[in-house]
Amino acid sequence: MTIRIRQPKKKLTPRQKQILIYVAKHIDRHGWQPSIRDIGAEFGIRSPNGVVCHLKAMANKGFLSFNEATARALEFDWKSFVKQKV
Repeated sequence: MTIRIRQPKKKLTPRQKQILIYVAKHIDRHGWQPSIRDIGAEFGIRSPNGVVCHLKAMANKGFLSFNEATARALEFDWKSFVKQKV
């Protein structure tokens, strides 16, 4: 299932902002996206499904897209994030 980036409709929650910043920093440092397990480990989310729920919520708000069938397939829209003046 692929979720596409669209214009943001709602603001991110504080936790979603933290996750999005982590994803951006990870990509900047390593050159690739963090895995779902990496994100879970960073934020103490034990269930991969818990991470996926956060990612789906951010995708529905238009901040990123991902393909659940592909490893490390996050795409993220930095411009949408910056518009919120985080």
